[in-house]
Amino acid sequence: MFLGTHINRLDKKGRVTLPASFRVHLGSEFVLSLSQKQQCLEGFSLDRMKKITQQIDKKDMFSPEHNALALAICSNAEIVFCDKDGRCVLGQNLYEHARLALDSSIVCVGVGSTFQLWNRLLFAQEKKRAEEHIKSTNPSLFVHD
Repeated sequence: MFLGTHINRLDKKGRVTLPASFRVHLGSEFVLSLSQKQQCLEGFSLDRMKKITQQIDKKDMFSPEHNALALAICSNAEIVFCDKDGRCVLGQNLYEHARLALDSSIVCVGVGSTFQLWNRLLFAQEKKRAEEHIKSTNPSLFVHD
């Protein structure tokens, strides 16, 4: 489980050190993907990526849905490796998608079974939107019978 909000840096070489609490769940390699809905990066374990691709493979291989899902998810994902110090190199397409600048702050956010990497200003805007949504809709986490 990934929890908390952590501020780190994307160094001049395109490396970021993930929080130690995240690395415990990931090991030395994990997946980073362009978010399909937000201007951030989604991170998750290789096991989760395997489950995602297994779900895609349940679709008819020649269907437009299979092709769309495979292209949208798999072509936008990369396996990322951490060095012994926990530093991970982000590909240029990854940090450009999330508007992350080299040698600047990056926000690592735990969102349960995944985590996200954000540009600091974009994250502040998204968090405010999320909090306003919660206040206006008052959602419940419980199923009522």
